[in-house]
Amino acid sequence: MRSRKNVIKQAKELLKNKREKKMADLSLLYNKFNNTECEAAKSSVREQINNLVAEIKEIDDDLSRKDKKSSNMVWKDSSFKAQSKKNREILFKSDYRPSNISNSQPVMPWLEAGCLVKKKGSDMVGILIKNFGPYSEVLFGSSNENVKTLKLRPFDMD
Repeated sequence: MRSRKNVIKQAKELLKNKREKKMADLSLLYNKFNNTECEAAKSSVREQINNLVAEIKEIDDDLSRKDKKSSNMVWKDSSFKAQSKKNREILFKSDYRPSNISNSQPVMPWLEAGCLVKKKGSDMVGILIKNFGPYSEVLFGSSNENVKTLKLRPFDMD
């Protein structure tokens, strides 16, 4: 799989080749403009030259961009303004259900006061006194310890 840097490098290389081709076409049009005597023909060639110069300028703008990510987006339509996240409207209110997730920690139904537990990576057995959600109070020997709930494992008598 190609990396982001290589993809950008290839795209810029293609743009450079396209620019060189347009510059060669522009040179031919300038020669044609200088060798033409008729005013009607000169005006059509002048129009082609202006179009090519505009295309080359657009390619130059694309080539001058940096490879790094930009926090500012440039929209092609200058009248469009993106709304900030704070001011966005909910379009389909019937589909929107706000979630009230107060604790994203996993629920352990086996973890009740009075059960025998041990800490992950330890063989010392303790008794769970109280579960406070993200942490629990456990009695190890004669001392109470506050332990992260995710570090507690059920004690197996085997």
